Amino acid sequence: MTTRSLAVQSLFAVLALGWLARAEAQGSWDDLFFRHVAGDVTVARVTPDGTRVVFLADLDVDEHFELFSAPTDGSAAPVQLHGPLTRHGDVSDRFTIAPDGLHVAFLADGYTNTVDELYCAPIDGSAPAVRVSTQAAVEFVTVFRFTPDSTRLVFQGRTSDQRDELWCVPLDGSSALEVSASMPPGGNPFDNFSISPDSTLLVYVADAVTEGVPEIFSAPLDASAPAVKLSTTPIAKGAMREYALTPDGKRVVYRADQDTAGVFELYSVPIDGSAAAVRISRAPTAIGDVEDGFGFTPAGAVLYRADHDTDNARDLYLVPADGSATAVRLNAAHAVDEWCEDFVATASGYVVYRADADANNVIELYSAPLDGSRTTVKLSGTMVSGGDVQSRYVISPDGTRVVYRADQDTNNAFEVYSAPLDGSSAALKLNPALPPGRSVAVYTPIDPSGRLVLFTADVAGDDQPDLLAAPIDGSGSAVTLTDQGLSFHPDQVNSFGFASGGSVVYRGVLDPEDVDFVEQLFVVPLDASAAPVVLHPTPALGELDGDILDFRLTHDGLGVVYLARERERRGLYVAPLSSPMTMVRLTGADVLQVGFAIGADDERVAFCAHNTVSNELFSVPLDGSAAAVKLSGTLITAGDVQLDFAVTADGARVVFRADAVEDNRFDLYSAPADGAMPPTQLSGTLVANGDVTGFRISPDGAYVVYLADQDVATRPELYSVPVDGSAAPVKLNGVLPLSCKVLDDYRIHPDGSRVLYRADEDLLAHFELHTVPIDGSAAATELNGALASGGSVSDFQLDASGNWVVYRAEQDVNFAFELYSGPSDGSVAALQLNPALVNQGNVGNYALTADAALVVFTADAAINDVNEVWSVPADGSAAAIRVHAPLSGQIDLSLWELTPDAAYVVMAGTAGPGTPVEIYSAPTDASASPVRLHGPVVQGQDVSELVVSHDSSRVLYRGDHDQNDVVELFSAPIDGSTTAEKISGVLVQGGSVLAPLRISADSSSVLFSADRAGLRASGR
Repeated sequence: MTTRSLAVQSLFAVLALGWLARAEAQGSWDDLFFRHVAGDVTVARVTPDGTRVVFLADLDVDEHFELFSAPTDGSAAPVQLHGPLTRHGDVSDRFTIAPDGLHVAFLADGYTNTVDELYCAPIDGSAPAVRVSTQAAVEFVTVFRFTPDSTRLVFQGRTSDQRDELWCVPLDGSSALEVSASMPPGGNPFDNFSISPDSTLLVYVADAVTEGVPEIFSAPLDASAPAVKLSTTPIAKGAMREYALTPDGKRVVYRADQDTAGVFELYSVPIDGSAAAVRISRAPTAIGDVEDGFGFTPAGAVLYRADHDTDNARDLYLVPADGSATAVRLNAAHAVDEWCEDFVATASGYVVYRADADANNVIELYSAPLDGSRTTVKLSGTMVSGGDVQSRYVISPDGTRVVYRADQDTNNAFEVYSAPLDGSSAALKLNPALPPGRSVAVYTPIDPSGRLVLFTADVAGDDQPDLLAAPIDGSGSAVTLTDQGLSFHPDQVNSFGFASGGSVVYRGVLDPEDVDFVEQLFVVPLDASAAPVVLHPTPALGELDGDILDFRLTHDGLGVVYLARERERRGLYVAPLSSPMTMVRLTGADVLQVGFAIGADDERVAFCAHNTVSNELFSVPLDGSAAAVKLSGTLITAGDVQLDFAVTADGARVVFRADAVEDNRFDLYSAPADGAMPPTQLSGTLVANGDVTGFRISPDGAYVVYLADQDVATRPELYSVPVDGSAAPVKLNGVLPLSCKVLDDYRIHPDGSRVLYRADEDLLAHFELHTVPIDGSAAATELNGALASGGSVSDFQLDASGNWVVYRAEQDVNFAFELYSGPSDGSVAALQLNPALVNQGNVGNYALTADAALVVFTADAAINDVNEVWSVPADGSAAAIRVHAPLSGQIDLSLWELTPDAAYVVMAGTAGPGTPVEIYSAPTDASASPVRLHGPVVQGQDVSELVVSHDSSRVLYRGDHDQNDVVELFSAPIDGSTTAEKISGVLVQGGSVLAPLRISADSSSVLFSADRAGLRASGR
């Protein structure tokens, strides 16, 4: 595997690095260490809830790419998601995560080399991947997607007669249905199919009528009816070029030259084909048409570019998606051969775009109101001959200014400028004079206060970039922050980030002549009042070279343990946060694996090291007072310890899985953390092809509960065993019928006495909720009431004490998920909590307060698919109440959070189809109306995560409120007494804040990751 720093792609450089800090004032932070994953990580994607990341990497064999999954909070090591591959086989980089975040679909040549087949696996690796493209006619798969409800996969497969067909298949690979229309000879569906938001219809493009003529079709995913053609048959040589579903999924908008060959227009049609397509773009000029790349406003209208008014002048237009009104032009009139591009609509009612409106082929920056109430305003300054505004411009945190790069004064010399968005004053140049041939680099972030712009440029003309800061309003000159000769990466996302106290932390190379290009970590004040300082000792041969591969905070919060790349090896280090330069090297090896565990007593750290053929488990004292000791004992050749090992709460033992006896058969073991005794096998004798797939340690450290197909291959069952192996394991679940199983969402009671689990013990695929003593001293008890025919318990939650359980189930009506609660020991029958539901209504998300007094949940009780938020006593002593006024229309309140004190519920929802997501808080007793927690939002904005502080005073959320598709972190008081403010600082161009958010116990700081470099904590 490649070892040079620049050749290793960091996982969190791909999906985002974040920052860790002690918040000293509101909005402050410190960048301390970088966190990278070993190996070349080529693609990484995060689950919708942000709790796990799936990534492709050659961690074990160079250029042999495999698929892994890991929690984003670093609480466990990565797990491999697929089984054995063919020789030279790989997992394709075209994998996708289900919308509910529970499964991953991917292509791999698992049976025949270079032949891609489709697989689906649980995202936590709790069960083996299943090949779902098993249809005899399908030779290989080209394109695939999950349905929005995460229950099925739709894929395009190449058949043996070289035809492409579209199939829909459940995630277990059973009962695949061919859903695309029959094709004429030579006809095939194209790759760009879509699925309706309600998971009922497939929209796809195919030349199903005339070979070579692509048209749009929709078909039910259950194959209950034939496909319907949506687009109008084009004239000879006409064709459909692009399409998109409206945000509410009710219509399909497409661009085609269906009426006049070569003249592209915009059309709209109901997704079910209930009416004919209508043209929504204005009538074109004699030879003009609609350009590619149309989009939607927050209200669901369509934005597009066309030369309607002047031939070959690409103007920007707005039109209702159903064509009920004539399209209006938003920009000022253009001359021939002039055009708009890179447009963004804001929630404040403006569109910002680049265009050559004033001079042909001179690209400048403009803004215009969406309602046409004002004329277009040019934001950029006068361009020199050949000058242009570049595409990556940045809006200030308060939304008042734009920072852009342009060769405005000297052709091909790109400099950085700032201008007010309303055009009230001229643009200002922020950088100092540059030597001939030098430019400002692409990356121009704005500091969290919104006062300073950071940029890099070779100001000295010595071919080494300098880091500078300048006031965004031009009120002062730019200052140089870095020493000359210090080399770093001016355009990389993880090059630098803002720290507390008005400083910036960045990666650099102290000696640009160093052939190893050793990267180090520096900090410098933004006002240049001091020189840059290295945050760790100067590397020497065999010591830390600055590449931090992984880190964990000690449990007392005073120190950090980190894995670092050395010049020839890897080393494990510990350092106090108060003095990171006084680090202690604990151990070293050629390959120390990413993913180690610190005992809760902060006495020892367990880690894996890879010898020439296998992973072995070790531990070392955290104070460096003794050498590392091996915990895994003797392994067979090629045997491996899996990276999901865990330490008991008292730090005394380490539990791990390994194929110590038979290759690829993973048993469960426990060993003293100090290595005083050899490991003890905890799992029982496994059947052929059996494995322990996962485990949990009880909170008191006495037992390990594990899932394994121990007695019957491919039948996961639940077992319990003392952590020291002093007794044989006992099976906790009851007798399972053929093909039935225990699911991996089992939970251990906080006092360690019982285990709750779901299993289909009575009827295949119909899961019920059970509780059982952890020692197996009594048979499992069923907690749910009698279920409707074919019904299942879908999920459950325990309160903090573990004595009360709330669950959703099809208990009274099949296909109607309702909410029930009762004691977790089953001593009293569970009660239904929700009100009567409308036909096809369901209870959605729910939360149980820590004291089990209150349950808050969503349900479409009054109108199907209109989710409303309700609260109810957990014991059912009073009827559920709606916490807001009744809703109407297709409004979604499925994202919400309950405050720890149970006084408020925070809700994210829309005011109607196609409108932005907004956040409100309301008392759980409905004593007051909901209050909006933020100001206006921009086009297409969304909210992807809500977190309430432990003291119930504030809500933090991730959303793109300031700039579409740029997810940032905001904080607001729970009572709405002031509007939300952004606390994530300025991100790189295109960067976002990622989940999960973690708030400190004293509610003073929040830990988050983002497209910067490091792991950050910010004052809230």
